[in-house]
Amino acid sequence: MICTGSQVKAARAMIGMGQRELAREAGCVVNTVVGLEASDAVKASYHTVAKVQRVLESRGVVFIGLPQPGVKFARWPAPKASPDDKAQD
Repeated sequence: MICTGSQVKAARAMIGMGQRELAREAGCVVNTVVGLEASDAVKASYHTVAKVQRVLESRGVVFIGLPQPGVKFARWPAPKASPDDKAQD
């Protein structure tokens, strides 16, 4: 299952990760993350979205599929992002 933009945004907020940090760890530009989160109509490549998803999953996020897509923690507590990354968003 590939994640949606809404799920990326929710997952990132849930773990306290900034858009810049996510982009850096996924190897893409911040505009890719911004665009992905702005619409569930994925405009990024499948490969890029999969990398974004893997970064979030490595932080303890589980993506839930249909019938009600969402996110949850695989474990508690999830690692926190640095304050610098949150301040830049």
